[in-house]
Amino acid sequence: GWEVKQHDVHSLIRPRSGEVTLFDIAPDGGEYIELGASEFAKRRGRPRAGGDRYDFTGKYRGTSPLETTGLRFEVVGFDGTNIDPTGAVTLVGNTGDTAMSWSFSKLLGHWNRKHAQAVFIGSEKRDVEVAGSQVREYRYGQHVELGTGTHFRRFLGGINAGTIAFDPGLKVEKGANGRWKSHARFPFRISSRELRELYVDFEELRTCDT
Repeated sequence: GWEVKQHDVHSLIRPRSGEVTLFDIAPDGGEYIELGASEFAKRRGRPRAGGDRYDFTGKYRGTSPLETTGLRFEVVGFDGTNIDPTGAVTLVGNTGDTAMSWSFSKLLGHWNRKHAQAVFIGSEKRDVEVAGSQVREYRYGQHVELGTGTHFRRFLGGINAGTIAFDPGLKVEKGANGRWKSHARFPFRISSRELRELYVDFEELRTCDT
């Protein structure tokens, strides 16, 4: 079937490129798995609230290290053409220490399931009050984009080229009982204007007339 991907735009009349979340997938290797979310955030994240909260964030793009963490993307097992089945997408430090990694086997299954056939549609959102409660409303545009015929090497190539970014949001916070609780997101994102680079066939359609 088709995977439907919504992304925010500033205006449906004159939509500009925005960021599209390709998928949100947790790492299956590196310090994050070895230490667990709480200890990882304490080691790699930034302290907040007097040390009762740690955040690990930042936008990782291409092979240049992020100044705030010293970590950078590295794709191991891909030379631009050939894919080593044992390879991985990694987030590494300047000494080669692996903070997070995603095995090709995990990413490949997710990629094929989510992006063999994908529909992308822009939307606007607003918060309104209904019966005393805040409700979020969405409005969708007439223009949609269809992508078919992808390959995993296009995803890996996008990471190496810097068009695909990793934008994590990991928060761990100490509760009143002294226990640490974590909330994590691991999205891989791309600009909507770069989407066509991921597919063999990519077309724009107008779904209806006003």
